[in-house]
Amino acid sequence: MTSKQHNNAELIKISKALKYEVQMLYETSRILSSFEELYSDIEHYKTIRNALIESFTIHARLILDFLYGRRKKPTDVIASDYFDHVKDWKEVRPKKSDKLKNINRRVGQEIAHLSIERLNVKDKAWSLNIAADLIHVVRIFCDSISEQKVGEEFTLYINSLPSNLGMGAGG
Repeated sequence: MTSKQHNNAELIKISKALKYEVQMLYETSRILSSFEELYSDIEHYKTIRNALIESFTIHARLILDFLYGRRKKPTDVIASDYFDHVKDWKEVRPKKSDKLKNINRRVGQEIAHLSIERLNVKDKAWSLNIAADLIHVVRIFCDSISEQKVGEEFTLYINSLPSNLGMGAGG
């Protein structure tokens, strides 16, 4: 099965948005990893912390869907669009880590939808290591595609990220 849904020019342009998504995931995880220690005494601490968690989880879900999801609309862009065949991406992409398996359910239940299921949430903590797991897969994606499809800006940014992204339990 081929994955030619979008042309190279479109893929390069949208890679700037993908860079933004990765940047936001990385930066919100970095801020959250030290937020309590540095800012617990500021006014509106909990509101700001929750806004950061919401941003972190929404960006995590988007990147997860890009890397592992299926196209829901013809205009959606997914990682396999950057490969000649869908199987080429599936062969190099690692399996979802345990931390990644529940992101869509948790974001839907705890962040993006008002649901009775929120009443059943016992542990509201979010592991910031989700960022490390996702960025690891983004690195594999970046290393597996031609810069002609993703653009130099994206490649340079991904390669500039620290290789050890352990963020602690956080959240």
